[in-house]
Amino acid sequence: MPRGLQIVLLFCLAAFSGLVSFGADARGEAPDVSPATGNKLDLSFVPVDAVAISVIQPHRLFTGPQGPVLSFLMQSAGGKQKIGFDPSDIDQAMLVVGLPDFAAMPCQRQRFGIVVHFVKSIDQVALATKIVPLGSEASVEGRKARINARPTGLSCAFVDATTLLISHERGLHWLLTTKPGDSPLRKLAADADDSPDWQLLLAVAPLRPVIEADFTEAAKQSPQLSSLPKIPNLADTVTASLRQMPHGAMQFDMSAVAPSDASAKELAADVKQLLDAGRNLFLAQLNSAASNVPPQIINQMRTVCDNVVAALQPTQAGNGVNFHADIQSGPAAIGMGVALLLPAVQAAREAAQRNEDANNLKQLALCLLNYEDQNRHLPAQAIYDKQGKPLLSWRVMMLPYLEEDALYKQFHLDEPWDSEHNKPLIDKMPDAYMNPKFNEPGKTVYQAVVGKGCAFEETEGTRLASFTDGTSQTILVVEAVPGKAVPWTKPEDWIPDDKNPMQDLGGLFAGDIVNVVFADGHVEALSTKTTNPATFKAMLTRNGGEKLPP
Repeated sequence: MPRGLQIVLLFCLAAFSGLVSFGADARGEAPDVSPATGNKLDLSFVPVDAVAISVIQPHRLFTGPQGPVLSFLMQSAGGKQKIGFDPSDIDQAMLVVGLPDFAAMPCQRQRFGIVVHFVKSIDQVALATKIVPLGSEASVEGRKARINARPTGLSCAFVDATTLLISHERGLHWLLTTKPGDSPLRKLAADADDSPDWQLLLAVAPLRPVIEADFTEAAKQSPQLSSLPKIPNLADTVTASLRQMPHGAMQFDMSAVAPSDASAKELAADVKQLLDAGRNLFLAQLNSAASNVPPQIINQMRTVCDNVVAALQPTQAGNGVNFHADIQSGPAAIGMGVALLLPAVQAAREAAQRNEDANNLKQLALCLLNYEDQNRHLPAQAIYDKQGKPLLSWRVMMLPYLEEDALYKQFHLDEPWDSEHNKPLIDKMPDAYMNPKFNEPGKTVYQAVVGKGCAFEETEGTRLASFTDGTSQTILVVEAVPGKAVPWTKPEDWIPDDKNPMQDLGGLFAGDIVNVVFADGHVEALSTKTTNPATFKAMLTRNGGEKLPP
């Protein structure tokens, strides 16, 4: 992703994550403050199957009381020189998110789009080139666009002289084919306006099947978050907003609408429990750092933490749960809110990334099994020339099974992975080979188990019938440590060590967890610290009695 666009997105995401986390800094009852009425939100690019929108008003923020602070932060990050335009020229940016589109190719299944409105006309050619440096001019649904040469990269389209859409190519079609209609999110958005400087509108009900597993996994990682898995079923919608007030103060509001009064009561109780858990986790982290921080600061942070948690009392009104806060020290208070809830956020993010990782590996397993079904054997480790020299990885052979036929046809299969023709294709690595916690372009940690008696025996493609230990007991693919990542087209994989069979595995997830793929297609999370080496060693060969390579 271009550096300039990264900064813009980081700015929006920082506002999003920081402000939502701030819910922990509520102070008493909401004062009688009537915000100025704004314009209705433009739903022209909010499809009926969207589940969340986040709207930020950069021009208003940069020219308001918090403007000097934000300008300083932006200048510290490189400012206009790196972005290519003044961020205060953005009138409004709306992030639109939908459920995954499983009919799309893997690299474009995530449905999202950013709708950017500028306060004045923009140089479309210059901006498009900045956002999509490796792309070409095109037309999407009759709109001028620049499409990324990489399917995984961002593209952009222009609605008019002041409106820009950003997404992958399929996402642009999703936004530009928006039709009128009702949905939980659109009904929520119809009652909103653009008066907040930032706001989030979330339809929880459609997301439940997606987020319940992530929240459950997060609770497993931290028992203090045991109430987290219940949250998705206790709220139908969530809204949050932030407004600048005079003298640098900020006003924060957050509301959740539950299916019933009883659900709202339970939700309020669970939120209090999570805040107590956040307090305990925060104080534990604070205590662990006490030896490196002056005692006065430690004591002050403990006091602030206790005051913040004591002040937060979510109020229930019927089937609604509400939070309100007047922030007198904006950035500092938000920072404390983030610190309090950071353990829960990190646990949920870690769980989501592990689930995404497992889904990638399940997809690879399905491809390998489909290949075996059609060819009566698994692929060899590589594509070889007539002299037996490895040219391209088995990962290239899997492209047609990943719905990446167009990319597969671009390879010269009789040339090595780093030939003049094939080397540029490294940059087009499919999302299926990307571990969500490892983001080095063109490299993958997903590697086959290679060696005598293993699932991949170099030049030979093995048959599942030879897996005498059973397909559910034999590992096909593992996750190497980041330091052992390889270009995805290179015929190089993981060779187990006889004395230390879990060497060079994992290193990406908390708890020393590594996801592995078995020959029956299932994915299992193993710990490199607690898994018995002998048991793991037996799972690396098709016959547990066979010796691994030294």
